[in-house]
Amino acid sequence: MLYSMISRHDFEAAINCAHEAGRRAATSGLNAPLGAALLDRVAEVWDHIEAALRKAYQFGVEQAQDLLRTAVDQAENLLREAKARAESVEQQLQERLQGYLSGLLDRALQGVRSALTVGETRLGLVGIDVSQKITLTGSLKVSISELVALTGAGELTVVARYDVPGVIQQ
Repeated sequence: MLYSMISRHDFEAAINCAHEAGRRAATSGLNAPLGAALLDRVAEVWDHIEAALRKAYQFGVEQAQDLLRTAVDQAENLLREAKARAESVEQQLQERLQGYLSGLLDRALQGVRSALTVGETRLGLVGIDVSQKITLTGSLKVSISELVALTGAGELTVVARYDVPGVIQQ
């Protein structure tokens, strides 16, 4: 098993994926697009979520607890304020959270080497197993908390299997 850390570059790429997911969700996929005022509020809530993710990334999940609580409170307040549009607002936020998670996973997989050399033998990649328990549920509180925990102290395990090309395993 090989381990690697989430680099600042990887983290920023995942944040960018969340921003892109938010832009896509704002223009498609919703039953009726959100108005400018609600989109602005979604962006404000995302700023709180992003602040919690950044603090967790840099200082750990414990140091991000206050920002996490603020982000969750802001998200829940927005859902209450949105009333009839709450489902669309929630979808907007979930799309961003999923974009961030997908970005992190993609960056982790990009770090897997396609081959290893051990002594004189070159081993080629034959498979990858990814293991991470994270729940993006209907609860924004749980989803936001899970992503902050993953960013600050979580473990995404990528197990790459290598073998000598052309050798048949028994």
